[in-house]
Amino acid sequence: MCDLIIKNADIIDGLGTPAFKGGLAVENGRIVAVGDDLGTAKKTLDAEGLTCLLYTSPSPRDRG
Repeated sequence: MCDLIIKNADIIDGLGTPAFKGGLAVENGRIVAVGDDLGTAKKTLDAEGLTCLLYTSPSPRDRG
């Protein structure tokens, strides 16, 4: 079980592919999964009509 699932969002992955409908699973402040079948979470948000932009570069904290 993750901390948060954001479902029904239009997701833009930043790689030049078209936006797709799906969700994000978040655990300990990090996105751990993207897609449709994300399991269960402590909290679920419905993002219908909203867009999630995924920024794929590591943050300064992740660089060590």
